[in-house]
Amino acid sequence: MNKLRAIRIFVAIAKYGSLTETSKQLGKSLPTVVRTLSSLEDELGFRLFNRTTRRIALTHDGEVYLSHCVQMLDEMSEIESQLQGHTKSPEGNVKIAAPVLFGETAVAPVLFSIMELNPGLKFDVNFADRNIDIIEEHIDIAVRISDLNDSSLMAKKVGTVRQVFCASPAFLAKYGMPLVPADLDQTPCIHYNGINAGIDWQFERDLQASTKRPQAQFRSNTNTANVQACIHGVGIGCFYGYQIADHVRSGKLLVLLEQFETTPVPVSLVYPHTRLVSPRVRFVLDALQDGLKRALTTELALMPQ
Repeated sequence: MNKLRAIRIFVAIAKYGSLTETSKQLGKSLPTVVRTLSSLEDELGFRLFNRTTRRIALTHDGEVYLSHCVQMLDEMSEIESQLQGHTKSPEGNVKIAAPVLFGETAVAPVLFSIMELNPGLKFDVNFADRNIDIIEEHIDIAVRISDLNDSSLMAKKVGTVRQVFCASPAFLAKYGMPLVPADLDQTPCIHYNGINAGIDWQFERDLQASTKRPQAQFRSNTNTANVQACIHGVGIGCFYGYQIADHVRSGKLLVLLEQFETTPVPVSLVYPHTRLVSPRVRFVLDALQDGLKRALTTELALMPQ
């Protein structure tokens, strides 16, 4: 059995959902398609499809095997094309993960620009405020806003973001301008309580670190809601600079306690080094790196940094 040919037939059966249709589309006899599938299942030792007289459907093992086969065939095609000297635009699917607000404000616009110039590319994006296991979930590229300590990942740093304290002018007119962290002891605050959220706020002055637990007037697991609460004068909030940059420029929010800010947090693109990086993914990785570097120093930046 030619295993690569068998895998291509298996992928085609999954695509067309029918042995007969696969036979027609590939120009092969129906007995050949059936025999090839059976031989592949025998070699693997598990069933790829559940088959009845009326329908065919992937088994759980078949779904897992399919995802790897599609990726393998896609990467083989691109690598062969590159080695043969083809210069066509990159094609295929790339899976991207990023925090929600950063994904919406920074990553998505870069992806739109990439697709405009490379219509053969498709993106499957997962914007979530949680630590996604990119190996387990087959993510090609993920954005991490944190210090990195996972040695199983490769990383490209694209910049940094400040963690800043802010409030609306109306709130400050009512409660006064805090000058030191201790001034927050009796001041209403807004707190993020999503996955991996810290309980205390971090401060730093003259290389001396300190923490303070905010008096939460409002809690939410989305930064979008927390930013809006801050704009409406509910309390003082702590956000990454990119989350409030537009509102600071418009005067809806004012930055506080700048001299007590902690060291800016690195923003990186991470990807598995255990997996071959296809030319398609490498292209997107480089384009994302360039686009996010520009964004983090222009429209997403709080000045001065």
